[in-house]
Parts: sequence; C-alpha cells; structure tokens
Amino acid sequence: MDGESITRRLLTKAFDQPSGLLGCLGSHLMACGNAATERHAVALAAPAEQDVVLVIGPGPGIGLTAAAGRSAHVIGIDRS
Repeated sequence: MDGESITRRLLTKAFDQPSGLLGCLGSHLMACGNAATERHAVALAAPAEQDVVLVIGPGPGIGLTAAAGRSAHVIGIDRS
C-alpha cells in the first residue's frame, strides 16, 4: 500500500466517515477549528424561533447547536 492510499484511509476515518479514535480526533479538530465560523454564520442568518433551520453537513454539530439556541425546529443531515 502506498503513502497516498494510507493517507486517504486515515483522512476518511477521521473526517469523511468518522470512526474509532481517529473519528473522535477528527470531530474534535473540526469542532475547534470551525466553531467561530459556524456560530457567525448562524448569527448572520438570524433564524427566528418559528423558523425551520436545515443544516446540511453539520459535522460535530456546532452550528446545529447554535441554530437550536435560536429556533425551535432544527434539522441536521450528514452523510457520515
């Protein structure tokens, strides 16, 4: 197995289809790295309590949680 193949498998386990220790690490890295941007996006969208919010690809759920703090109806869809 070549280096590129190993790297691809590790990245898949960490971010694309998270599982095991690598999945936990990937989730933590995404949550820390994207938290401010996700919260800012929700603030800009300014959903009201009666709005329905759809978050596509919520990852570890930082934006989903931020939206849930403003809207009573939040839906998250993630392929993984």
